[in-house]
Amino acid sequence: MARRTIPPIYGTLRDEAERTAYADLIAQCFGMSVDEGRKWRARTEPERLRGWRDARGRLLGGLNLLQLGQWYGGRCVPMGGISAVGVLPEARGRGVARALMDAAVRELAAAGTPLSTLYPATTALYRQSGYELAGSRYEVSLDLPRLRLHERRARLRPATAADAPAIEALAARYAALRNGQARRDAYLWKRVRSPRVGEATGYVVEERGAITGHVYVQRMPLTGGHYDLSLTDVCALDAPAARAILSFLAGHATLADHALFAGSPADALLALLPERHYALRLQDPWMTRIVDVRGALLARGWPTGVRAELLLSVSDELLTANHGRFRLAVSGGEARVTRLPGARAGGPKSARDAALHMHIRGLAPLYTGHMSPHELELAGLLTGPPAALDLAATLFAGPAPTMSDMF
Repeated sequence: MARRTIPPIYGTLRDEAERTAYADLIAQCFGMSVDEGRKWRARTEPERLRGWRDARGRLLGGLNLLQLGQWYGGRCVPMGGISAVGVLPEARGRGVARALMDAAVRELAAAGTPLSTLYPATTALYRQSGYELAGSRYEVSLDLPRLRLHERRARLRPATAADAPAIEALAARYAALRNGQARRDAYLWKRVRSPRVGEATGYVVEERGAITGHVYVQRMPLTGGHYDLSLTDVCALDAPAARAILSFLAGHATLADHALFAGSPADALLALLPERHYALRLQDPWMTRIVDVRGALLARGWPTGVRAELLLSVSDELLTANHGRFRLAVSGGEARVTRLPGARAGGPKSARDAALHMHIRGLAPLYTGHMSPHELELAGLLTGPPAALDLAATLFAGPAPTMSDMF
């Protein structure tokens, strides 16, 4: 009699039947119809889907694991994006979600991916796997009837398929200037050009034959024939391009009430407005997990005018390779990271201990610049002597981390 093969508890979804079961599970978790869940699944590459099964092979939960990147200090750090985490209602409360997340983190570590980022529906679950709040996604709302901008020195025209490479290269240059921005793959670009409902129309700003800005626009109907403009992406690399885009948006003011886009409190578009005719709100915080301490510190950019060394003592119960003491040496915008052999992580051993001590959770908002080391100390996520806190504040300084993309 042939022995029955027990399927792996965690792994890639095996076949179309299991992928359909996952889509139906996600529809239950996120309040979608079955049809909406299956349409979402059809847009997602099958090799990215992971599942957690019981011993009989029944799918209890799953997630979507993307290979992306995030920009820090002008360099793109490989990042595993996690989305669509869901567990069957009858399997909740049994540790499935925690086990699923731990397994995904271990998979990323085995692949050498330094970071992982997600948008949480709940922070408590993800903190158990080493994630911490590390950045923000803001929604900007421009009051179009009050903008009254009509400056178009730069030419703005509809985008064509031939413009796609230049648009994507421009977006990457723009993202490199802002900590936390995602490196888009085909999946994220699809979300820009073809959102969940309808299509977005693209326009580019062209100056002397070069594309210096772009905007993707959807019209969202309101009452009485009015509508809002939803900008699925907006990017300008100089002031003339930004003014051309703002003037283009203001030109819709007869019937368009607002233009909505994912921006930041320090967005250059806002600095060019003649008056403060906009509102800003936190739309979604995001969480990051440092998967590889040494790899993450080596991969990002650092202040070019700083030469310094900082000792970091990190504790990590899930990934033991991160558990210990590291010497970070920064010079000329580059980092050298040395793991100190034989040293154990933990609290300060004496008043002369110059290291910063933190759980892996505390390292994430320090790394991204979401919280200063002094604020992290107040929150109980980090400890260290004043000189080490001040040095860390200099090394990890930068624009507040924001991300425009959802995944």
